[in-house]
Amino acid sequence: ISPIEDGGDLGWTFAGSCDGSIGPTASPSFDALTVDASGCPEEWSASKTDYEAGDRVSYSVSDSPSRKLLYQCREWPNAGYCNLGEGFEPTTLYGEQAWTLIGACSGTLAPTGSPVQYDGMCQFIKCVVVETVETNCVPGSAGCSCLAGFPAGINCRNIIRTDQCTPRDVDLWSNNVEYVENDVVRLGAKQFRCRGWPEFLWCRSEAYRPTMDDNGIWTQAWTAIEDCPP
Repeated sequence: ISPIEDGGDLGWTFAGSCDGSIGPTASPSFDALTVDASGCPEEWSASKTDYEAGDRVSYSVSDSPSRKLLYQCREWPNAGYCNLGEGFEPTTLYGEQAWTLIGACSGTLAPTGSPVQYDGMCQFIKCVVVETVETNCVPGSAGCSCLAGFPAGINCRNIIRTDQCTPRDVDLWSNNVEYVENDVVRLGAKQFRCRGWPEFLWCRSEAYRPTMDDNGIWTQAWTAIEDCPP
């Protein structure tokens, strides 16, 4: 609706009059952006559906001269929007719900090292709490379900909890495992230990699986430890 049509006042507010014209401004203004000269990451693609929180992409806004913006996929719960294609494309109306503009970039980013395949034996000690029930405990004794003065019998029980620790292979991260505190996974020969409560809940999320990026979002769920033996 035009501002001067009936009903236009529902969407527009008269701010005054003006004269002449304003010279166009650059959009965006690269002078105000921090430029990462170490190189640009892979360009954003509407067909890519495996972006994760913390992933960075470049977005070309000019070919001559070459100008690219640098965006980073937002953290959960917004990270899912990064994989919804053109509807959340950087620089569009809803793009900011998925992507954060962090600056500009130039050049080509050098490829990061991939984990070297590990063929050795790598294990960690996995401890779980095992409960056993002792019947006919002495009423009133520590842990016994029967109070002092009650007749002894099979209904008087004492639950004994002990740690059972066994060696386990250190496997690659898997979305089929309910990771808990102190579980260990690896990436190549590099090992990662799951943090304690409540961070260990994130260990089960693919968005937080360990990567070779030392500053990745995975550090909120996992701690890097010593490498597997050669």
